[in-house]
Amino acid sequence: MNHINLETANGADLNRLQQILGKCKRVVCVTGAGISCSAGIPDFRSQQIAIGKGKKKDESQGLYFQQFGNLKGRELFDASILKREDTTLTFMSFMTALKQQCQASRPTRVHEFVAKLDTAGKLLSCYTQNIDSLEHKTEVSAKKIVQLHGHLDTLNCIQCSEKLQWKDRVKEKKKEENNDDSGLEENESVSDDSTRRHMIACPTCEARALARELNGRRRTAVGWMRPNVVLYGEPHPEAEEIGSRITRDLKKRPDCLVVIGTSLAVTGIKTLVKDFAQEVKANGGHVIFINKTAPAKISGFSENVDYFIQGDCDAYMRDLADRWPSLWCKSKQSTVDFKVQKGVRTTTSTIKSTTRSTKSSPGKVTKPSRKVMQPVSPSRLNRGL
Repeated sequence: MNHINLETANGADLNRLQQILGKCKRVVCVTGAGISCSAGIPDFRSQQIAIGKGKKKDESQGLYFQQFGNLKGRELFDASILKREDTTLTFMSFMTALKQQCQASRPTRVHEFVAKLDTAGKLLSCYTQNIDSLEHKTEVSAKKIVQLHGHLDTLNCIQCSEKLQWKDRVKEKKKEENNDDSGLEENESVSDDSTRRHMIACPTCEARALARELNGRRRTAVGWMRPNVVLYGEPHPEAEEIGSRITRDLKKRPDCLVVIGTSLAVTGIKTLVKDFAQEVKANGGHVIFINKTAPAKISGFSENVDYFIQGDCDAYMRDLADRWPSLWCKSKQSTVDFKVQKGVRTTTSTIKSTTRSTKSSPGKVTKPSRKVMQPVSPSRLNRGL
């Protein structure tokens, strides 16, 4: 593994990496919460970001203690939070604040990079653990984005599974706040009645119950709408579809895997990157890991990482944009521009001659024996941030 620290990196290493990315034709991206931090969306692991009204930074207690009771980031995404009324109210209060934050945020340089790969015809798929949907605010094709843990765009009824767009509900909430500033204050109890306004009754269930009542029959139960996100400890509703998508992408012979902004701390994502890393190496490609911290030790993945770029994800993308402006500037890129870009002291001819004289050039990788791809098991796709 080549370790490149952005703070001490030399131009030659970064140029070599740009050339590798430029030559790739079938790229798979795997992204985590780290790519959205610069957009103001917390990663739920660090202790330096908070969201919502009355937000505070408190490194001694961690995230959300002031606003969302004594619940940590992980606990706010555990299915057990829905077992009690008070914690369910906490969950919906937090999700509403997060939804508003996501709607107000703009895509980062990493999101732009993924979109430009798609525009250039290089992107197979982007598998994201994020639920903020910032990818959809770029020019990337929606078909190329796989949201592994769901999203905040829709709500699902826990009773009848009815789906509802959440965007309109958020607009209504903002109007309510303008008329009545009853949002959670710094020391307000999460079980206060003011938090109940975040609970959204299912309109389909309500209509059914009302119709029965008008006919003199007993009212049926009315479910409430919850965000379409997958929590820890609950089965993934789209496991089969995602498993089939992974299998199809593996069969398309990807030649580059770029993992960005994730600690790879969850079993499901570990399995995904391991499978893609092994396939990419079998195709003679490269595996690139970009994050502030080193990747977790994962058998089948760690030994296949060619480059670990340590540092801020957006900082690296700004550097890459300087070295590869054609990717960012052109709407379509039929041919790859390997010419060394801004800040590089060597010429194209120098790079070519160096490549010819080097025994182990970046583009020359010994291909291990290929194995027959097996379909991805749906049980391996359970939730994890």
